[in-house]
Amino acid sequence: MADGFPQLDLPVLAPFAWKELHVKDFNNNMLRFNAELKDGITRGLNQFNITSLNVHIPSRKLDFKLTFPSVQTIGRYVAKGQLAGFVPFDRSGSFMSVNACDIVRDELQRGLQTRTYILH
Repeated sequence: MADGFPQLDLPVLAPFAWKELHVKDFNNNMLRFNAELKDGITRGLNQFNITSLNVHIPSRKLDFKLTFPSVQTIGRYVAKGQLAGFVPFDRSGSFMSVNACDIVRDELQRGLQTRTYILH
């Protein structure tokens, strides 16, 4: 969406520029960290396939699932944590991520008052 969708408060997504994203208290038993991602640009959000769509008119609810074939994100990061519970790290630098992902969105009514699930 090169122009966004102002009626639903959706910003321009091609490309999507963002200032900060915080990852707090990530823990999967092998890796534990806090991170701050900055000055990011995400490309590929304008190319997607709708794999599921259900409209519920009485409740004004729209359930859908999108697949993005290729999403690329670049930016800077600062991360601090532990690997395997005993190897500390404190790193910063640039990052680049290229992958495909599915996004399931439910209860899109007004704006982005929804839950998002990202599946890799």
